[in-house]
Amino acid sequence: MVRNYKRTTDQQKWSEQAMKKAVAKVRDKEITLTDASETYSIPKTTLFRRVRKDGEPGDVAQKGLGRFRPVFSQQQEKDLADYLLFMESRLFGLTLKEFPQLSFQFAVRNHVEHPFNMELKMAGEDFVYGFLKRHQMLSLRTPEATSAARAAGFNKVVVMNFYRLLNSLYETGVVTVPNKTSNVISMKGKKQVGALASAERGTLVTAEICFNALGNYIPPLLIFSRKNLNPLFEVGAPLETVITCHPSGWMHRAKPSAEDPSAV
Repeated sequence: MVRNYKRTTDQQKWSEQAMKKAVAKVRDKEITLTDASETYSIPKTTLFRRVRKDGEPGDVAQKGLGRFRPVFSQQQEKDLADYLLFMESRLFGLTLKEFPQLSFQFAVRNHVEHPFNMELKMAGEDFVYGFLKRHQMLSLRTPEATSAARAAGFNKVVVMNFYRLLNSLYETGVVTVPNKTSNVISMKGKKQVGALASAERGTLVTAEICFNALGNYIPPLLIFSRKNLNPLFEVGAPLETVITCHPSGWMHRAKPSAEDPSAV
């Protein structure tokens, strides 16, 4: 079988990597053909044929197996390998039956001459196992059954978004001055342009908003950054809003009292 082919002669003892470098350097005129032959231990006539052959250095450097020739170029095989990895990452990995069918369709679509089975319309085992051997990053794995709902709802992005939203719902800080003001029309060349605000740096106000899964809300809690409460803070607030103060403007665990030691 081709995948177990063993060379019986001393021909083509040079490596494909050495041939690729030699062809590239000779084509770029960085080194002569004779020097490249001696440096990379490649017969001069062989190197000469590879240099004159059409194609990229990596393609012309590939070794042949007698009368057998590669079906796809290196770039085409890379495209196939990338597609296999892409489909596996989307939980639609191809099986050993589906990949030969894909390889046949890929060859037909790209007008590539191939020795694949025309009746079954699929590549043979020799090609499949040779392909896996040439691309060591690929391997046969037993997948874990994953439901569509789990695949769509349980992934890193969704989970991180969930906790990010959950954290923002626990406690939200609102500043009375926007972090970034809108552009205004001003005199060209003026060094400094201002916009009127309640305070230059703003004041932090913590808003606690809670609701249940049914969509029922309770009145919000607003915490102002000050020691004493000002009745004017209630003006314009939503109905039954609870307004309180704390020097930091953030929520803090309450100290247990004598009447209720478990209070928090």
